[in-house]
Amino acid sequence: MKKGIRAALSALVIGAMVAAGVMFLSEATKRDASDFKYRPFFEDDTTYDVLFFGTSHMMNAVYPMELWREYGITSYNFGGNANSLAMSYWLAVSAFDVHKPKVAVLDVLYAGAQTPGMDVGVAHQSMDVWPLSLTKIKAVREIFPDSEGDRMEMLFPFSVYHNRWNELTAQDWGRALGGEADCTREKGAEMRIAVCEPWETALVAQDAYYKEDSVGLDYIARFIELCEANGVQPVIVNIPFPASEEHQLWANAAIRLAQEKGVPALNMQYTGAVDFDTDCYDAGSHLNPSGARKVTHALGEFLTGQFGLADKRGDGAFAGWHEDCAAYDDLKMEQLGEHDDLRETLMLLYASGFTAELETTAAYVPDDVERKLIDQLGEGIARSEAETIATPGGAEADIRLTIRDGDGGEIVTRYYDVGSEITPIAQ
Repeated sequence: MKKGIRAALSALVIGAMVAAGVMFLSEATKRDASDFKYRPFFEDDTTYDVLFFGTSHMMNAVYPMELWREYGITSYNFGGNANSLAMSYWLAVSAFDVHKPKVAVLDVLYAGAQTPGMDVGVAHQSMDVWPLSLTKIKAVREIFPDSEGDRMEMLFPFSVYHNRWNELTAQDWGRALGGEADCTREKGAEMRIAVCEPWETALVAQDAYYKEDSVGLDYIARFIELCEANGVQPVIVNIPFPASEEHQLWANAAIRLAQEKGVPALNMQYTGAVDFDTDCYDAGSHLNPSGARKVTHALGEFLTGQFGLADKRGDGAFAGWHEDCAAYDDLKMEQLGEHDDLRETLMLLYASGFTAELETTAAYVPDDVERKLIDQLGEGIARSEAETIATPGGAEADIRLTIRDGDGGEIVTRYYDVGSEITPIAQ
């Protein structure tokens, strides 16, 4: 009998050691995109006013740090690349277990989807940071109902990342042991930096919508029910982009569903909040930081107006958010230093809120997009003209652009030559 007990105890100990070893190696070998994006949310004891859910459209269009700077709203962005609405629903389930917000906002892209599934490769960003739990098992089984291999990969990332040994760094091992690792300075959001000509699309009538059912609409309804069951105010939004007729009709159906359920809804495709000429990262999908600043401002106005969220900027309990905001400003300065294309620089300047001085010769005549990018800066840019502009190296330039931070300090000065295209002059 005693032998049997000892054998059973030994088996339990060995099993526990194996399980701990697999969990440790899974943590060490996994790609760190999920940890980078979500770890602050799971580790911080912040009280969040708002959580955002959706695809990369949400991730690239709503900046929590700008909501903090302008409104004193605490928020986190759970938007992820190609997230299905089923993934967004289960992300909300998992997030509410950690921090229950006052408001949860869901974007309606993929409202017409007829499956809960998504690409397993991009699903890792959204799910790898979750510890193995009953919630994660339920989510994986529901999102990947037809593939045992995908379910195993999502529940035990070690099975797909085990061949990463030669890539491992001290940070990977440190993270597995609970040490510090790099993490987002954008509270889950992500800047996509480019100025791209949008696809030509026709706006459908706002009251036109698909009348059939879809799996996507079912998950929007479940999201609403989840929020209400947890005492969280749901909000349904349609993030604007150069959308096809099909996407617009399904989005309108989702907004109508929310309205029928008495849930606040904001269809930003019709508000004129953005200008696709200046605000697109790519031709038919994501917004750049200029568009994101406009969407974030519009959502801030909507959220404060609808729900009276308190401004926490003067609350000492949230002093750490001011430090986070300073780190976020450093990131914006880094972005301005890395992108020297004139359009991108002007776009980032608007998104950053920094000021600038633009000096030009008669050789520079802005095209329609550049004119819009300059005009939207308003008083944030001081313009002047000169017969000639000399660079520090003695070359002649047609454009000098100096960007300054909030204290008036110079971030960067760039010179450009106007020929068949506008070209930065190396300094």
